[in-house]
Amino acid sequence: MTTSTPKFLETGEEVEVLSSFDGGFVVRIAYEDLGIEHADMREDPMIVPMVYDRAPTMKRDQMIVTLDQQIKEKREQIESMNQEISDAQKRLKDVAEQHKAFIRSAKEDQALQRLWQFINGKLTHVVIRSSYDTVILPKEKCCASSGYHGELKILSLWGRSEGDLSWKLHDYDNVGMGASNQVYPVKSFEDGVEVATEFIIKLIECDSTMDGLTKHIARADEYGIKIDDKYREKLKSMKRNHFSDKRDAAEKVLKKAEQELAAFE
Repeated sequence: MTTSTPKFLETGEEVEVLSSFDGGFVVRIAYEDLGIEHADMREDPMIVPMVYDRAPTMKRDQMIVTLDQQIKEKREQIESMNQEISDAQKRLKDVAEQHKAFIRSAKEDQALQRLWQFINGKLTHVVIRSSYDTVILPKEKCCASSGYHGELKILSLWGRSEGDLSWKLHDYDNVGMGASNQVYPVKSFEDGVEVATEFIIKLIECDSTMDGLTKHIARADEYGIKIDDKYREKLKSMKRNHFSDKRDAAEKVLKKAEQELAAFE
């Protein structure tokens, strides 16, 4: 127990006044529960400018008010941050659901399947269809074909409002005329043959020229596409007539040459 009358610091702490002098006091923090046997645990004396008979509370109360306000502000900040985290988690959940919905749609919609396959590098070949030919090219060769000025630069996904999607490739040789080829990315050469079969057969059915029919039938043979024998017979007939006409024309030229030569005999 302290032997002197307890005094108080501005902060409200109780102290034991050891001595005084002009301009200050020598004090030590008072601990009433410390007995003589624990005297060595007391804090060292210190000098303070002022002591009070009663503990001042104004400054402490103001500090408490300030601390309470700071606590309130921190709690509001925490609540705001928690709300932001909650909103972000909700948005993330919505994005995840949209992603899952897109994947489900991609698995069900044929056009979106192609897009999904393209994104994931599943496409290995490209079927290029034009008004005069249909070819199947490996993706690597397609992107380095001399027919496309060194590389295939434009591979576009065209969409319509009803959800129909198709791949198209601009033809550089005729781009000024607005011509374009249809492009069908596929997952294998066999898939390419399946896509190209319809187009090649249609070209064979519609082409009335010998050169065109020769090219299309050769393309069908190259890809192992079965065609009706009547088209081969048609081509043979066209070639027979063609070479027969050439022979007749040659015979006429030969006969005329012989007549002209006879005039010199």
